[in-house]
Amino acid sequence: MKKIFVLFYGLFFFTATNAQLVPSIRESKKLVLDHEKIFTTKEFNSLDSMLQKYREVTGRVVLISTDTLDVSSQYYTDNIVNQYITDTADRPFIFMLLLSRKNQLILASVNDKVRPFIKERTLLEILDAGIPSFREKRSADGSRLICKKAMEFLNSLPDK
Repeated sequence: MKKIFVLFYGLFFFTATNAQLVPSIRESKKLVLDHEKIFTTKEFNSLDSMLQKYREVTGRVVLISTDTLDVSSQYYTDNIVNQYITDTADRPFIFMLLLSRKNQLILASVNDKVRPFIKERTLLEILDAGIPSFREKRSADGSRLICKKAMEFLNSLPDK
């Protein structure tokens, strides 16, 4: 009887511990993926903090990814978004800034939920907000300006 009680208690403890850990793991995912090491640690933390706060307050997602891969492919964007949003039925509005210093690219991508609301001109205006900073080699400032402009746009969209 004592073995059954210990086993039951151990199973209960394991289940309760894991149930509490899973949400914190999802919440702890970084919204800045800096594979090219474009940002300093301070810049990285500042950008990620800004994006995390925005996600917490609005439920909408803005991501930044730097990579030397073919960041222009839709598969790449979808793969990254799928890492963050598991519920495909009720996805939030998502804007993703894709940067590659090696490939000299600055791209923006939105998910299917945003596409009906955005025009190419609007997307270019969002990117234009950060171009002067990128020209001056201030990638973090350019990324911050683009993300803020993207947040303004996402905030103008209708609620679910």
